[in-house]
Amino acid sequence: MVLPPVAAFVFALAVHAVAAVYGGFDPADAQRWTSFDSPIYLDIAHHGYTARACSAAELQQGATACGTFGWFPVYPALIWPLLQVGIDGAMAGVLVSLVCWALLLGVLWNGLLLPLAGRERAVWAALALAPVAPGAFYFQTVYPMALAACLVVAALVALVRERWWWAGAAAFAACATYPGSAALVVVAGLWLLFVAPAASLGERARRIAIVCGLAVAGFLAVLLYAQLATGQWDGYFGVQARFHHGVHLPLHNWLDVSTPRATGLGNISLFLAFQSWLTTILVVAAVVVTFGRRRAATSADWLLVLYALAFWLIPLAQNTVAYYRTDALLIPVVVLVARLPRAAVAALAAVATVVSAGMTVAFMQGVLV
Repeated sequence: MVLPPVAAFVFALAVHAVAAVYGGFDPADAQRWTSFDSPIYLDIAHHGYTARACSAAELQQGATACGTFGWFPVYPALIWPLLQVGIDGAMAGVLVSLVCWALLLGVLWNGLLLPLAGRERAVWAALALAPVAPGAFYFQTVYPMALAACLVVAALVALVRERWWWAGAAAFAACATYPGSAALVVVAGLWLLFVAPAASLGERARRIAIVCGLAVAGFLAVLLYAQLATGQWDGYFGVQARFHHGVHLPLHNWLDVSTPRATGLGNISLFLAFQSWLTTILVVAAVVVTFGRRRAATSADWLLVLYALAFWLIPLAQNTVAYYRTDALLIPVVVLVARLPRAAVAALAAVATVVSAGMTVAFMQGVLV
């Protein structure tokens, strides 16, 4: 079915356009949909991976290498053909993101929402929630979030349908698109080992080798490209060293991002905390509703529970991460939320619309990276 996801896509564009105009910005100006990392992705699209000398400040922060190999190449590769026909870089990035966003909604609706929650009365409200879910405003920006989300949802659909090679292929592309997609390795591995029905332990091992092996290979392919382009296969780690991600208890970072801070024009940064709380509510609701109906829950339901927890907690366990951006990858959670009463899902969709509009304005103000 094409019309429902198309309607959801148009709804999201309208929400963001109205928010941009309200904030005093032109939504048709592609430059307004760029931020901190956007020029780096466009530079990769123009020139491929490049290395450079680190500045004194970067060295002091802990960097051991500097260059564009700190960002992944699949999204820029899709921008490159549009540059060759004369389309402006920012506009090309926005166009690629919009196409991926439309595809994402189509895959989510036909691959997960209808098959898994199609009998629930709230499925239409869940579809209204999907295009304004936490972080979804990034799907219109010059960032790889729409592409990464589309690929991880495609991987989930393939897992549910027991298409292991297709799941691995989608996971490969996702892990070569955005680092946060690597949580798929954890999700798929645990689900295939403990939940998904299989005839034998050997069959479980074979499936894990296919899906998780290809996912890891996607990341290794990025390192190989860096080696071929710059001679520095470990450049990604050298760039990321200055951010000191580490591994931490998620609670501290959650409290930090969930604490309201009144900065920016009109105190727009308050919406960062609003989105964090909305994300928390959606994840908790998805987990609780699945455990509440655990006798009727399918292996696909538990796959989405594992997904929700991993893609929420793993970013929070690292420092210096734009959590409001990684929230965008949690969009499959709306499938489980559709099991809530219809009025509850509709209320969440209404709140999410307001939060998404506020985050759009915050992005255009330069509050977000």
